Amino acid sequence: MEFNRSFYKSFNSFQQPFYKDEILLQKVENKLNSSKPLVSIKEIDDLLNRLNSVEKNNSFIIQAGDCAEKFNDFKNIPLLLSIFDELEKIVLKNGFDDVIKIGRVAGQFAKPRSSNFEVIDGIKYNSFRGEIINSICKDKREANPARMILAYNQSKKSIDFIKKITKSFFTSHEALLLPYEANLIRSYLGELYASSAHSLWLGDRTKNLDGAHIHLLSIIKNPVGIKVGKNSNKEDLLKIIKLINPKNILGKVMLIFRLGENIKMLNDFISLIKKNNQNVIFLSDPMHANTKILNGFKIRLIDDILKEANEFFSICKANDVVPRGIHLEIYPDNNINECLKSEDEKIIFKSFCDPRLNKNQTINLFKELNF
Repeated sequence: MEFNRSFYKSFNSFQQPFYKDEILLQKVENKLNSSKPLVSIKEIDDLLNRLNSVEKNNSFIIQAGDCAEKFNDFKNIPLLLSIFDELEKIVLKNGFDDVIKIGRVAGQFAKPRSSNFEVIDGIKYNSFRGEIINSICKDKREANPARMILAYNQSKKSIDFIKKITKSFFTSHEALLLPYEANLIRSYLGELYASSAHSLWLGDRTKNLDGAHIHLLSIIKNPVGIKVGKNSNKEDLLKIIKLINPKNILGKVMLIFRLGENIKMLNDFISLIKKNNQNVIFLSDPMHANTKILNGFKIRLIDDILKEANEFFSICKANDVVPRGIHLEIYPDNNINECLKSEDEKIIFKSFCDPRLNKNQTINLFKELNF
Protein backbone atom coordinates (compact mmCIF):
# COMPACT_ATOMS: atom_id res chain seq x y z
CA MET A 1 0.00 0.00 0.00
CA GLU A 2 1.30 3.43 -0.92
CA PHE A 3 1.79 5.68 2.08
CA ASN A 4 2.53 9.38 2.16
CA ARG A 5 4.73 9.83 5.22
CA SER A 6 4.17 13.60 5.09
CA PHE A 7 0.40 13.18 5.35
CA TYR A 8 0.23 14.94 8.69
CA LYS A 9 1.25 18.22 7.11
CA SER A 10 -2.13 18.29 5.32
CA PHE A 11 -4.07 17.98 8.61
CA ASN A 12 -4.41 20.03 11.74
CA SER A 13 -1.53 18.84 13.91
CA PHE A 14 -1.81 19.44 17.63
CA GLN A 15 0.83 19.28 20.37
CA GLN A 16 3.71 19.33 17.86
CA PRO A 17 7.06 21.03 18.50
CA PHE A 18 8.47 23.75 16.30
CA TYR A 19 11.75 22.70 14.68
CA LYS A 20 13.93 25.58 13.53
CA ASP A 21 16.26 23.39 11.46
CA GLU A 22 14.09 22.10 8.61
CA ILE A 23 17.06 20.52 6.82
CA LEU A 24 18.03 18.49 9.86
CA LEU A 25 14.41 17.49 10.38
CA GLN A 26 14.25 16.14 6.81
CA LYS A 27 17.48 14.19 7.31
CA VAL A 28 16.11 12.65 10.51
CA GLU A 29 12.81 11.74 8.86
CA ASN A 30 14.66 10.09 5.97
CA LYS A 31 16.82 8.09 8.37
CA LEU A 32 13.80 6.89 10.36
CA ASN A 33 11.99 6.00 7.15
CA SER A 34 14.85 3.72 6.10
CA SER A 35 15.35 2.18 9.57
CA LYS A 36 14.36 -1.32 10.58
CA PRO A 37 10.98 -1.70 12.31
CA LEU A 38 11.23 -1.56 16.09
CA VAL A 39 8.60 -4.29 16.46
CA SER A 40 7.66 -6.97 13.96
CA ILE A 41 4.41 -7.27 12.05
CA LYS A 42 4.01 -10.80 13.45
CA GLU A 43 4.19 -9.46 17.01
CA ILE A 44 1.59 -6.78 16.27
CA ASP A 45 -0.71 -9.40 14.77
CA ASP A 46 -0.10 -11.63 17.80
CA LEU A 47 -1.27 -8.84 20.10
CA LEU A 48 -4.31 -8.20 17.91
CA ASN A 49 -5.23 -11.88 18.03
CA ARG A 50 -4.87 -12.01 21.79
CA LEU A 51 -7.01 -8.91 22.22
CA ASN A 52 -9.56 -10.34 19.81
CA SER A 53 -9.75 -13.42 22.05
CA VAL A 54 -10.15 -11.67 25.42
CA GLU A 55 -13.64 -13.09 25.91
CA LYS A 56 -12.77 -16.64 24.85
CA ASN A 57 -9.60 -16.67 26.95
CA ASN A 58 -11.06 -14.67 29.88
CA SER A 59 -8.15 -12.22 29.63
CA PHE A 60 -7.13 -9.23 31.72
CA ILE A 61 -4.86 -6.49 30.35
CA ILE A 62 -2.16 -4.84 32.44
CA GLN A 63 -0.82 -1.71 30.76
CA ALA A 64 1.75 0.04 32.90
CA GLY A 65 5.04 1.88 32.94
CA ASP A 66 6.61 5.29 33.27
CA CYS A 67 4.80 8.56 32.75
CA ALA A 68 7.67 9.96 30.68
CA GLU A 69 10.53 7.59 29.95
CA LYS A 70 14.11 8.71 30.28
CA PHE A 71 16.77 7.62 27.83
CA ASN A 72 18.80 6.16 30.69
CA ASP A 73 15.94 4.05 32.09
CA PHE A 74 17.20 0.95 30.31
CA LYS A 75 18.54 -0.41 33.59
CA ASN A 76 15.02 -0.51 35.06
CA ILE A 77 13.59 -2.97 32.52
CA PRO A 78 14.27 -6.16 34.54
CA LEU A 79 12.56 -4.55 37.55
CA LEU A 80 9.58 -3.52 35.42
CA LEU A 81 9.17 -7.01 34.00
CA SER A 82 9.36 -8.53 37.48
CA ILE A 83 6.49 -6.28 38.62
CA PHE A 84 4.38 -7.46 35.71
CA ASP A 85 5.04 -11.05 36.79
CA GLU A 86 3.92 -10.25 40.34
CA LEU A 87 0.78 -8.51 39.10
CA GLU A 88 0.00 -11.40 36.76
CA LYS A 89 -0.06 -13.81 39.71
CA ILE A 90 -2.56 -11.60 41.55
CA VAL A 91 -4.82 -11.32 38.51
CA LEU A 92 -4.83 -15.08 37.90
CA LYS A 93 -5.76 -15.69 41.54
CA ASN A 94 -8.78 -13.43 41.03
CA GLY A 95 -10.53 -15.51 38.42
CA PHE A 96 -8.94 -14.53 35.11
CA ASP A 97 -7.30 -17.20 32.97
CA ASP A 98 -4.96 -15.07 30.87
CA VAL A 99 -2.98 -11.85 31.32
CA ILE A 100 -1.92 -9.61 28.44
CA LYS A 101 1.10 -7.55 29.47
CA ILE A 102 1.60 -4.20 27.71
CA GLY A 103 4.34 -1.87 28.93
CA ARG A 104 4.48 1.89 28.67
CA VAL A 105 8.07 1.33 27.63
CA ALA A 106 10.50 1.59 24.71
CA GLY A 107 8.88 4.68 23.24
CA GLN A 108 7.01 6.74 25.85
CA PHE A 109 9.33 9.69 25.31
CA ALA A 110 6.88 12.41 24.20
CA LYS A 111 4.46 14.28 26.46
CA PRO A 112 1.55 16.60 25.64
CA ARG A 113 1.57 19.86 27.57
CA SER A 114 -1.15 22.31 28.53
CA SER A 115 1.12 25.25 27.71
CA ASN A 116 4.05 25.89 25.38
CA PHE A 117 5.88 27.64 28.21
CA GLU A 118 6.49 27.31 31.92
CA VAL A 119 7.86 29.75 34.48
CA ILE A 120 10.76 28.55 36.65
CA ASP A 121 12.09 30.90 39.32
CA GLY A 122 10.34 33.79 37.60
CA ILE A 123 11.89 33.07 34.18
CA LYS A 124 9.88 31.86 31.17
CA TYR A 125 11.14 28.71 29.42
CA ASN A 126 9.83 26.37 26.73
CA SER A 127 7.89 23.51 28.27
CA PHE A 128 9.62 20.15 28.52
CA ARG A 129 7.91 17.85 25.99
CA GLY A 130 9.81 14.63 26.62
CA GLU A 131 13.32 13.55 25.77
CA ILE A 132 12.42 12.73 22.18
CA ILE A 133 11.77 16.47 21.67
CA ASN A 134 13.85 18.53 24.08
CA SER A 135 15.90 18.38 27.26
CA ILE A 136 14.62 18.49 30.82
CA CYS A 137 17.41 21.04 31.41
CA LYS A 138 15.59 24.37 31.37
CA ASP A 139 18.38 26.07 29.40
CA LYS A 140 18.21 23.46 26.60
CA ARG A 141 14.54 23.46 25.76
CA GLU A 142 14.75 24.12 22.01
CA ALA A 143 13.18 21.25 20.07
CA ASN A 144 15.87 19.18 18.36
CA PRO A 145 14.86 16.68 15.64
CA ALA A 146 18.05 14.66 16.18
CA ARG A 147 16.59 13.49 19.51
CA MET A 148 14.20 11.28 17.49
CA ILE A 149 17.19 9.15 16.47
CA LEU A 150 18.24 8.90 20.10
CA ALA A 151 14.71 7.78 20.97
CA TYR A 152 14.70 5.20 18.19
CA ASN A 153 18.05 3.77 19.28
CA GLN A 154 17.03 3.67 22.93
CA SER A 155 13.74 1.98 22.05
CA LYS A 156 15.53 -0.65 19.97
CA LYS A 157 17.96 -1.33 22.79
CA SER A 158 15.09 -1.71 25.26
CA ILE A 159 13.03 -3.97 22.99
CA ASP A 160 16.02 -6.22 22.23
CA PHE A 161 16.69 -6.52 25.95
CA ILE A 162 13.05 -7.32 26.75
CA LYS A 163 13.07 -10.14 24.19
CA LYS A 164 16.08 -11.72 25.90
CA ILE A 165 14.27 -11.79 29.24
CA THR A 166 10.65 -12.64 28.48
CA LYS A 167 8.11 -13.63 25.87
CA SER A 168 4.63 -12.31 25.19
CA PHE A 169 5.39 -8.81 26.40
CA PHE A 170 4.18 -5.91 24.28
CA THR A 171 5.18 -2.25 24.06
CA SER A 172 3.03 0.86 23.81
CA HIS A 173 3.17 4.63 23.97
CA GLU A 174 1.11 7.66 23.10
CA ALA A 175 1.10 8.38 19.36
CA LEU A 176 2.07 12.02 19.79
CA LEU A 177 5.12 13.07 17.78
CA LEU A 178 3.92 12.82 14.18
CA PRO A 179 7.26 12.98 12.28
CA TYR A 180 8.49 10.04 14.36
CA GLU A 181 5.36 7.89 14.08
CA ALA A 182 4.74 8.58 10.38
CA ASN A 183 8.26 7.66 9.35
CA LEU A 184 8.12 4.35 11.20
CA ILE A 185 4.96 3.16 9.43
CA ARG A 186 5.61 0.11 7.29
CA SER A 187 3.52 -1.64 4.61
CA TYR A 188 2.93 -5.39 4.49
CA LEU A 189 0.48 -7.35 2.33
CA GLY A 190 -1.65 -4.30 1.68
CA GLU A 191 -1.83 -3.23 5.34
CA LEU A 192 -0.06 -0.39 7.15
CA TYR A 193 1.57 -1.00 10.53
CA ALA A 194 3.10 1.42 13.02
CA SER A 195 6.43 -0.23 13.72
CA SER A 196 7.31 2.05 16.66
CA ALA A 197 5.32 -0.11 19.13
CA HIS A 198 2.85 -2.96 19.25
CA SER A 199 0.08 -0.63 20.37
CA LEU A 200 -0.38 3.14 20.32
CA TRP A 201 -2.89 5.30 22.13
CA LEU A 202 -4.71 8.53 21.36
CA GLY A 203 -4.41 11.08 24.12
CA ASP A 204 -7.03 13.46 25.48
CA ARG A 205 -5.34 16.51 23.92
CA THR A 206 -5.15 15.17 20.34
CA LYS A 207 -8.65 13.73 19.86
CA ASN A 208 -9.64 16.22 17.17
CA LEU A 209 -11.81 14.63 14.49
CA ASP A 210 -10.10 16.63 11.75
CA GLY A 211 -6.64 16.09 13.22
CA ALA A 212 -3.62 14.20 11.98
CA HIS A 213 -3.42 11.93 15.03
CA ILE A 214 -6.80 10.33 14.40
CA HIS A 215 -5.96 9.94 10.72
CA LEU A 216 -2.68 8.23 11.62
CA LEU A 217 -4.41 5.78 13.96
CA SER A 218 -7.17 5.10 11.43
CA ILE A 219 -4.79 3.82 8.74
CA ILE A 220 -2.68 1.40 10.83
CA LYS A 221 -3.56 -2.16 11.76
CA ASN A 222 -2.10 -1.97 15.29
CA PRO A 223 -4.45 -2.09 18.26
CA VAL A 224 -5.22 1.43 19.45
CA GLY A 225 -6.08 2.84 22.86
CA ILE A 226 -8.33 5.88 23.19
CA LYS A 227 -8.15 7.92 26.38
CA VAL A 228 -11.62 9.00 27.55
CA GLY A 229 -11.91 11.82 30.09
CA LYS A 230 -14.64 13.89 31.67
CA ASN A 231 -14.58 16.37 28.78
CA SER A 232 -14.84 13.72 26.07
CA ASN A 233 -17.86 14.26 23.86
CA LYS A 234 -19.82 11.02 23.55
CA GLU A 235 -20.89 11.50 19.94
CA ASP A 236 -17.39 12.50 18.90
CA LEU A 237 -16.01 9.45 20.67
CA LEU A 238 -18.36 7.24 18.71
CA LYS A 239 -17.17 8.84 15.46
CA ILE A 240 -13.54 8.32 16.47
CA ILE A 241 -14.13 4.65 17.27
CA LYS A 242 -15.76 4.09 13.89
CA LEU A 243 -12.95 5.91 12.08
CA ILE A 244 -10.26 3.85 13.81
CA ASN A 245 -12.18 0.57 13.69
CA PRO A 246 -14.48 0.66 10.64
CA LYS A 247 -14.74 -3.15 10.55
CA ASN A 248 -15.78 -3.21 14.23
CA ILE A 249 -13.19 -5.84 15.13
CA LEU A 250 -12.83 -6.74 18.81
CA GLY A 251 -9.28 -6.05 19.91
CA LYS A 252 -8.66 -3.11 17.62
CA VAL A 253 -9.86 -0.47 20.12
CA MET A 254 -9.26 -0.22 23.86
CA LEU A 255 -11.16 2.55 25.63
CA ILE A 256 -9.06 3.81 28.54
CA PHE A 257 -11.26 5.74 30.98
CA ARG A 258 -9.78 8.51 33.14
CA LEU A 259 -12.76 10.06 34.91
CA GLY A 260 -11.82 10.62 38.56
CA GLU A 261 -14.73 12.05 40.56
CA ASN A 262 -16.83 11.85 37.40
CA ILE A 263 -16.61 8.06 37.22
CA LYS A 264 -20.42 7.81 37.12
CA MET A 265 -20.16 9.16 33.55
CA LEU A 266 -18.94 5.68 32.66
CA ASN A 267 -22.58 4.53 32.69
CA ASP A 268 -23.38 6.88 29.80
CA PHE A 269 -20.33 5.84 27.79
CA ILE A 270 -21.15 2.15 28.22
CA SER A 271 -24.75 2.79 27.19
CA LEU A 272 -23.55 4.58 24.05
CA ILE A 273 -21.16 1.78 23.12
CA LYS A 274 -23.73 -0.95 23.68
CA LYS A 275 -26.49 0.92 21.86
CA ASN A 276 -24.27 1.23 18.79
CA ASN A 277 -22.95 -2.35 19.03
CA GLN A 278 -19.32 -1.31 19.08
CA ASN A 279 -16.76 -3.99 19.87
CA VAL A 280 -14.33 -2.32 22.27
CA ILE A 281 -12.31 -3.33 25.31
CA PHE A 282 -12.87 -1.40 28.55
CA LEU A 283 -9.83 -0.37 30.62
CA SER A 284 -9.51 1.82 33.69
CA ASP A 285 -6.92 4.58 33.99
CA PRO A 286 -7.54 5.61 37.60
CA MET A 287 -4.55 7.96 37.81
CA HIS A 288 -4.77 10.84 35.35
CA ALA A 289 -7.97 12.41 36.67
CA ASN A 290 -6.73 12.22 40.26
CA THR A 291 -3.73 14.54 40.04
CA LYS A 292 -3.37 17.29 42.64
CA ILE A 293 -0.79 19.93 43.56
CA LEU A 294 0.74 19.71 47.03
CA ASN A 295 3.62 21.94 48.17
CA GLY A 296 4.45 22.68 44.54
CA PHE A 297 4.52 19.02 43.51
CA LYS A 298 2.06 17.00 41.48
CA ILE A 299 0.77 14.16 43.63
CA ARG A 300 -1.91 11.48 43.53
CA LEU A 301 -3.57 9.95 46.55
CA ILE A 302 -3.56 6.16 46.53
CA ASP A 303 -7.06 5.99 48.01
CA ASP A 304 -8.36 8.07 45.07
CA ILE A 305 -6.68 5.75 42.57
CA LEU A 306 -8.07 2.63 44.25
CA LYS A 307 -11.54 4.13 44.59
CA GLU A 308 -11.79 5.01 40.90
CA ALA A 309 -10.49 1.62 39.78
CA ASN A 310 -12.94 -0.30 41.97
CA GLU A 311 -15.85 1.93 40.96
CA PHE A 312 -14.89 1.34 37.34
CA PHE A 313 -15.05 -2.42 37.85
CA SER A 314 -18.34 -2.15 39.71
CA ILE A 315 -20.03 0.04 37.08
CA CYS A 316 -18.86 -2.21 34.26
CA LYS A 317 -20.29 -5.29 35.97
CA ALA A 318 -23.58 -3.51 36.71
CA ASN A 319 -23.87 -2.85 32.97
CA ASP A 320 -23.04 -6.46 32.01
CA VAL A 321 -19.60 -5.47 30.75
CA VAL A 322 -16.44 -7.31 31.77
CA PRO A 323 -13.73 -4.84 32.83
CA ARG A 324 -10.76 -6.09 30.87
CA GLY A 325 -7.85 -4.19 32.28
CA ILE A 326 -6.10 -1.33 33.99
CA HIS A 327 -3.66 1.34 32.79
CA LEU A 328 -1.19 2.70 35.36
CA GLU A 329 1.83 4.96 35.61
CA ILE A 330 4.37 3.10 37.73
CA TYR A 331 8.03 3.11 38.65
CA PRO A 332 9.64 -0.31 39.29
CA ASP A 333 11.48 0.59 42.50
CA ASN A 334 10.65 1.95 45.95
CA ASN A 335 13.00 4.95 45.97
CA ILE A 336 10.23 7.38 45.00
CA ASN A 337 7.11 8.57 46.82
CA GLU A 338 5.02 10.53 44.33
CA CYS A 339 1.65 8.90 45.06
CA LEU A 340 0.76 9.30 48.72
CA LYS A 341 -1.31 7.46 51.30
CA SER A 342 -1.91 10.81 53.03
CA GLU A 343 -0.94 14.41 52.38
CA ASP A 344 1.28 14.30 55.47
CA GLU A 345 3.67 11.84 53.85
CA LYS A 346 7.09 12.90 52.66
CA ILE A 347 7.19 13.51 48.90
CA ILE A 348 10.12 12.00 46.99
CA PHE A 349 9.50 13.21 43.44
CA LYS A 350 11.75 12.09 40.58
CA SER A 351 9.30 11.96 37.67
CA PHE A 352 9.87 13.99 34.51
CA CYS A 353 6.15 14.76 34.51
CA ASP A 354 3.34 13.06 36.47
CA PRO A 355 3.43 11.13 39.76
CA ARG A 356 3.83 7.35 39.59
CA LEU A 357 3.13 4.46 41.91
CA ASN A 358 6.27 2.84 43.26
CA LYS A 359 6.80 -0.94 43.27
CA ASN A 360 5.16 -1.74 46.63
CA GLN A 361 2.29 0.67 46.02
CA THR A 362 1.55 -0.97 42.68
CA ILE A 363 1.50 -4.50 44.11
CA ASN A 364 -0.57 -3.46 47.13
CA LEU A 365 -3.05 -1.66 44.85
CA PHE A 366 -3.61 -4.83 42.85
CA LYS A 367 -4.20 -6.80 46.05
CA GLU A 368 -7.04 -4.42 46.91
CA LEU A 369 -8.72 -4.35 43.51
CA ASN A 370 -12.22 -5.81 43.35
CA PHE A 371 -11.69 -7.67 40.10
